[in-house]
Amino acid sequence: FFFQAEDGIRDAQESRGLGDVYKRQYQRRVHGKISRKDYVHGLVAWFDVQFSYSHMPLYLSTSPYNKSTHWKQTIFYTPDAYCVFKNDVLYGSIAVKKNKSNKRELDIKISFNLENKVEKVNSVGYYRLS
Repeated sequence: FFFQAEDGIRDAQESRGLGDVYKRQYQRRVHGKISRKDYVHGLVAWFDVQFSYSHMPLYLSTSPYNKSTHWKQTIFYTPDAYCVFKNDVLYGSIAVKKNKSNKRELDIKISFNLENKVEKVNSVGYYRLS
């Protein structure tokens, strides 16, 4: 299951460098429509970046839908596997902040809920990205 940019993850704030990523704390509500009957074992995250202030604009995507790079996606495993059906909608939020003891790490909280004929899930997961 992927949260895509059109699902509300994209951060519309302009960044002038990687330092901005570690200075900001943010929370976003997200949702994603399930495309087939399956099980959700985790959520996948990646980043897209556009370097538009250089003499030659450059776009880099780490999306699994684009050409592979040395950058990889991050998987946030869920505590359990959840049964989902086509057209179910998973609603949630993601909160990211800099870790207090290590400025190069990010603390991430992912909350989501899902309700269908088999599952009624309210889940909160805490992760550290280093």
